[in-house]
Amino acid sequence: MNGKKNKAWFYPLVWMMITIGLCTHEHPNKHPPGFLIFFIEMQDFLCLTCLDSFLDLCRKLPPEILQERTLVILSDDSISEEISEQRKNITLKKLQALLSSNGFSLCVCMDDSGLFQEIRGKADVIIFEPRSRGIKSFCFPLNRLEVRKILNSIWS
Repeated sequence: MNGKKNKAWFYPLVWMMITIGLCTHEHPNKHPPGFLIFFIEMQDFLCLTCLDSFLDLCRKLPPEILQERTLVILSDDSISEEISEQRKNITLKKLQALLSSNGFSLCVCMDDSGLFQEIRGKADVIIFEPRSRGIKSFCFPLNRLEVRKILNSIWS
C-alpha cells in the first residue's frame, strides 16, 4: 500500500470519535460545546500577528474548553527524519513553555509523521460544531469577525 491509502483511514476515524463524543454527551437535550483543533507550524510563531492571534483566541476561551475540548497539533518542517527525538522534544517544550507562560493548559501533540500535512496551510483552526455536526476552518491571523464566529461556533 502506498502512504496515501495508509493515512486515508485516519480522517474518518477522527470524525467518528468526535461525533460519538458529541452524541453521547450527558445532557441529551443540550449540545456540548464544540471541539477545537489548532494546527500550529513552528513557522507560525515567526509571524507575530499569527502568534498574537492564537494567544488572543486562547485568552477568550474558557479554561474548561482549552483543557477538555482543544487539541494542538504541532509540526515543524525543519525536523527531518535524520534529526533526533531530542529536536522534537525541544520543539514541543518551546510551545508548551509559551502556553504555560501565558497561563494555558492545552494538550499538544507533535505531527512528526506528516499525517496532517495536507491540512496545514489550508486551516490553522478547525472547529467541530455540536449542533450541526459541521466543520468550520480558519487561518491565522484571525480578524475580529473570525474570532467571534469561532466563539459562537463553540457554543452553538
